[in-house]
Amino acid sequence: MPVVYLRVWDPDVDALEASDIFPSVFNREGAFYTPNQVRITRCTGEDLGCPADGGFKMRLLPVENGDGAATVTLTVIDSDELQGAASFSIRKNSNAAHPPVIAGIASESVSLSGAGYGPVHFVIDDMDEDGENDAVDENGNSTIKEPTAMSDNEDVVLGSSITFTQFADRTWIMRAPPTGIQSGRAVITVTAEDKDHFRSDTSFVLNIIDDGGSTPNTPPSFNRHAPGVSGTFVEQTDTSIGASTDYLFKVSDSESLAETLVVTAGLIQCRARAQ
Repeated sequence: MPVVYLRVWDPDVDALEASDIFPSVFNREGAFYTPNQVRITRCTGEDLGCPADGGFKMRLLPVENGDGAATVTLTVIDSDELQGAASFSIRKNSNAAHPPVIAGIASESVSLSGAGYGPVHFVIDDMDEDGENDAVDENGNSTIKEPTAMSDNEDVVLGSSITFTQFADRTWIMRAPPTGIQSGRAVITVTAEDKDHFRSDTSFVLNIIDDGGSTPNTPPSFNRHAPGVSGTFVEQTDTSIGASTDYLFKVSDSESLAETLVVTAGLIQCRARAQ
């Protein structure tokens, strides 16, 4: 059972519990996965690498239903019945040791009456069996087929209305317009397929806000930008004095230009366990 660490917090609530987190599953290929196979518990002192603030661990039970794909949505409900959500994709057997990797699509909130989410730049990487990147050919054209998208809430966002264009090298541009009919939440799943027909998926949450005709000021979003170490942390393996490590990330906002966003960093001291 693989373990994934995650951070769940609410500035208005002292502490959230695992019972406040509800997994749901949208199966895209048959009866592949169930919510009962997603187990969430609080971190303990034995869980090195777990976020120090609001840390939980998620265990994904093995599947026995053959190959398939599903989108898992984690919904958090606080004591005031306010909700937040995050999502990820599960695929069993893309038939490849090195399927494509999709990175850089953050969850976002956009206006019901606006143009929608985008243009969003994101990266698709692809490593062959020799460890070489073959996401583009010798002419710079993508060897990845044009990505596809599915929506779990077609009343809010139509999957067929989401468009993709290659921008440069491994970078693609996505646009996701709302239907303009109904506000709500849609979980969007993006699938990439390489020239060998190997596939992978990523998911994000798109909140459509009914603004009454005016554009709301939605919060910025934050996500890892490039394929690399999975999760929300990078482990520092070089502990020599002066050693540093790089953490690549992306920030975006529906109402603001990237150069106007202000990013600050803080340090949380974590307790180290003696080996």
